[in-house]
Formats: sequence, structure tokens, C-alpha cells
Amino acid sequence: MQNLQKILIPTDFSPVADNALVYAINLAENICAQLYILHVKDESAERQFDVEEKFNHIKHHYLFNRKLNVEFIEREGNVVSCIKDTIAQTKTDLTIMGIKGFGDRDLVIGSVTAAVIDSPPCALVVVPPKSTTLNPKHIAIAADYLAMPQSSELYVINYISEAFNSRVDIFHVDQPELVAVGDDNESKIRKSYDKLFSYNLHTFSQVEGEHLVKTIADYAIGNDIDLLTVLHNTTRHKDSHQRSVSKQLAFLAKSPLLIIPVK
Repeated sequence: MQNLQKILIPTDFSPVADNALVYAINLAENICAQLYILHVKDESAERQFDVEEKFNHIKHHYLFNRKLNVEFIEREGNVVSCIKDTIAQTKTDLTIMGIKGFGDRDLVIGSVTAAVIDSPPCALVVVPPKSTTLNPKHIAIAADYLAMPQSSELYVINYISEAFNSRVDIFHVDQPELVAVGDDNESKIRKSYDKLFSYNLHTFSQVEGEHLVKTIADYAIGNDIDLLTVLHNTTRHKDSHQRSVSKQLAFLAKSPLLIIPVK
């Protein structure tokens, strides 16, 4: 299994970003990962910060007595492009970002996090503003039983689940208008997940629902899920329906959402 070695947390020093920062620090410390804290100076922004002062605040208020390797990075330019460039340059395994919350206005004008969700270069955890969950002891994966899971793509969730000895719920949403999953195909996919999570207590279930996003969100809330996981098909990212699932869940989810890019 590939190790989860590098975590990136972009910050604009807002309360939403600070909440995601707490999550990132806790995760990085628990799995002994390198943590990169990135601030991108956007010249078009109305408010500018003394970045050195803000970084020192993080060191004294969030990192004091923490046992982890941290590197602070400051860049200037388009925020989304700089985040993606930093992911590539540092070979980040997992990016963690905050999000403001649900609302029609948010979905129309978007946000930096929403833009990254459209085409995530690596696995991405989106942390809701009021989330206080730190340790993912109960994980759920919204699985597509029409697609075979690949260990090379799911190593992040595999690594996290083993590190926290998490219970893993693997569930598939049956939708009336979609092609039914054959028994043989479902059996093969379940065996693949069995192999991936052989060290964890894991269960399988099928859930019926006409509205995919709402059904997934309701499952996470109803089952007290600490980390909801969805697979974002990058080869179909121009398909507006596929793209909206990850983005809508990011605004709807009450607990952290892990978005894993798959092909």
C-alpha cells in the first residue's frame, strides 16, 4: 500500500480555513505526514495580510507542542492555479480545504474550494465550517458498483482507515433510472473492497433513492459518519451531473468529505 506522506492545507486565514487547519494538523500528526501550509497572495483581493505575522500566529496558537514537520509556503497569483501548482511541485497526496457552506449564491459564484473540486489533482478533504470531527473512526464510501475500485487510486482512504482503525461502510445508491448492477459485477467489486479493507471492520449495503446527492448526504447524517468518501471520475469531469455530485455534497455535508479522483 502506498503511504500518505504529504498533506497540503491552503489558507486565507479566515475562520473557515482555521477550522480546516485544525483538522489537517490533527491528521498529519496522527499519521506522521509532512504538512504544507500555503497562502496565496491574490492582488485582486480587497484585504491583504501581513503573511509572516499570520504564519507566526499559526505556529504559536496551532502548532505549539505539536510533533510534526511543517513547511510554510507563500505564493502570489491566481489562487486556484497556485494551489494546483503547489500540489504538483510538492507531490502532495492529500489536500485539505474549508468551505463556506450551502447556498444558491455560493454555487453560482463558486469559491476556491469549489473550483478545485471540479478537477482535483489529488485526493481532497473538504471540511464544513461547523465540523468538529477530528478522528475518522467511522468512514463511509459511496461506491459505484459499475466501476472496479483500484488500490492505486484509493490508497489515501485505505491508509487513513488503517491508521485510525476505522469502521468502513461501503454503500451503493440504487437509482430507478440507472442501469441495474449485475450480481456478478457486484460480487467482483465487493471482493475488491474486501481486499482493500482487509484490516478494517467493513460492511456493504445498498440504499434506494431518487436523488443521489441527497441520499448520500442523508446516509452520512443518519449513520453518524465521521468521513464521507466519494469517487470523482476525472474522465467524465465535463459531465455536469457527475461534477455536481462532488460539489453539491461539499456544500451539503455536515462532516468532512473526502473526494478521490479516479479514472
